[in-house]
Amino acid sequence: MYNAKVYPDYVSGTGYVISGPLVPILFEGALHVPLFHLEDVYTTGMVAKQANIIPENSNLFSFVKHPTTNPCLYRKIITSHGLNPSELKSMWSRINDPRLDCTSVRLPKIGDPKFKKCHKAARFTVHRGGRRG
Repeated sequence: MYNAKVYPDYVSGTGYVISGPLVPILFEGALHVPLFHLEDVYTTGMVAKQANIIPENSNLFSFVKHPTTNPCLYRKIITSHGLNPSELKSMWSRINDPRLDCTSVRLPKIGDPKFKKCHKAARFTVHRGGRRG
């Protein structure tokens, strides 16, 4: 399936944002990369590498289950893994409570030892007109 010992750098499939100019570049790259069963590894790793695009992690897109004792973390993040249906329902009610004050809560940084490590963060830029730099 995949003959390297490690996957290329990629971002978690819990969710990702791709800018408009990158879509045709990734599409073209996908035409030259054999399909792989893990869509996040495939799209943001293998195809991105083929297209010379380096993925960038954000701690707002989390692949770990955060402590359910702190609904403010869930109010601030975009994605997370690991909540069962009853926890999701409970957390939804808690984060939408207008009395919940999250002004002093900060998100953990990528690689925070309290959480699983993310793949190393890297940056790429796309200039107007789709030119990468």
